Amino acid sequence: MAPDGPARGADHWPENARSWSNLGPPLRPSPDDTRIVEAAISQWQRRHEAPAPRALLLGATPELASCDWPAGTRLAAIDRNPAVIAMLWPAPGGPADAVAICADWRAMPLAPTTVDMVVGDGCHVCARFPDEGLAINREIHRVLHPDGMLVIRVFLRPDSGESLDDIRHDLENGAVGSIHALKWRIAAALHDSTAEGVRLADIWSAWQAMRSLAEREAERREWCPGWRPGELATLEIHRGLQTRFCMPTLGDFRASFADLFHERHSAIGGYELADRCRTFVLDKR
Repeated sequence: MAPDGPARGADHWPENARSWSNLGPPLRPSPDDTRIVEAAISQWQRRHEAPAPRALLLGATPELASCDWPAGTRLAAIDRNPAVIAMLWPAPGGPADAVAICADWRAMPLAPTTVDMVVGDGCHVCARFPDEGLAINREIHRVLHPDGMLVIRVFLRPDSGESLDDIRHDLENGAVGSIHALKWRIAAALHDSTAEGVRLADIWSAWQAMRSLAEREAERREWCPGWRPGELATLEIHRGLQTRFCMPTLGDFRASFADLFHERHSAIGGYELADRCRTFVLDKR
């Protein structure tokens, strides 16, 4: 969970955690995404000929905590919000003795170079670009071992944006696969520069203009995953919030990490908008 700041407004993360079961890809990690993380864990093991890593989870994402971690993994999760920790932790199937710590990602209570792997999901989306994002990056770099690995899924926006009219046209023609993809497409369409991002209140307002179309699509799909009433209701969390999401372009993201990390590779899942939710496997420079 990203740090607080004047541009964030009311904290929506506890309500987001409360609605976790009603979220789906791309907003919530899919099995494809967890497999990418698990492949990186195996890669780390082979490279270091080590039985298990000292691992740090940024946030309390249950899907990442419940990955197929090797026996003996020492996992700590850090999240700024105690209510989120209370709702999502401990994650079923996580490593034995995994702990959750309430702290800010920009100032983590960990000694330097004491972590082998850092994993996270969409961690930079509420961090102001570039200042807060760079502060988080530097803190990850500080706690990572010199041979450490960062595995992080990043919410990106395309270099060439689409309009709300484009999205409305696809919704009218049944070409939007889920309410979660619709929300992310609206966010990217409204996005200003990476530094400015997009207000959650503006996402909600644009959703209101498409709501009748979305509800009609939900009726047509007869409670299909991605269109159930509880899932549609998740957009109500954003009403009136001044919080800003920041979604960099691929070039923006790579530039923000270039001085601190080397990109080993990246991968995407097979779900809708997966190309905008790339997981990067990065080595510490």
